[in-house]
Amino acid sequence: MSELNSALPVWNKADALTRLMNNETLLLRVVGMFRSTAQEQLDELKAHISNERMKDATRMAHTLKGASGNIGAEQLMDVCARLERAAEQGDSATINALMPALDQAFAAALAELPA
Repeated sequence: MSELNSALPVWNKADALTRLMNNETLLLRVVGMFRSTAQEQLDELKAHISNERMKDATRMAHTLKGASGNIGAEQLMDVCARLERAAEQGDSATINALMPALDQAFAAALAELPA
């Protein structure tokens, strides 16, 4: 499966708030930290993939998966989890098939998250 899992929300604010003890201020702070680091993480992940550094790609996909999970960006987290597994297995075909979904999920998350 290389497409987005449309059964998952782009952003699950309620779940993110639950993880953060319903602290809206903390949620905004965590989302701000995500916004300030996620593009760099995404770029690093793509660089590792394009240079076929699968161990580094696995680590970066895991990092971006965790950051996505912390803020409730469920579609992005799902794609990152699938990328992490594919990189662990050295499955270049699956990785390449997932790249459009990664870009789509990333853009959707940024569009839906508060600024």
